[in-house]
Amino acid sequence: MNAERSVNATRFQVESLAAQIDFNTTEDFCPSYHTVVIDESRTGCCLAGRDDQNLTKGMKIRLKVGKMNPLIGEIIWVKSVDEKIVKFGIQFL
Repeated sequence: MNAERSVNATRFQVESLAAQIDFNTTEDFCPSYHTVVIDESRTGCCLAGRDDQNLTKGMKIRLKVGKMNPLIGEIIWVKSVDEKIVKFGIQFL
């Protein structure tokens, strides 16, 4: 699924849901970055967190949202909110 199609996916607002991120996609899930879920859809989600991880478009990650099992995603966009916070879009793979 490409980024253009995911833009049109129905978005669902979430309340106080956190996501755990693991930048290693091949070993046991061991999260090192914690974010807040802004919204989610069946194809991906928007997250916000500290701007200290050098997040880049195309980066593959593993994420766990709430009680669901970890899944693989790809960062499809990154936007700085201010000098300390970044928002980024994840497409589920």
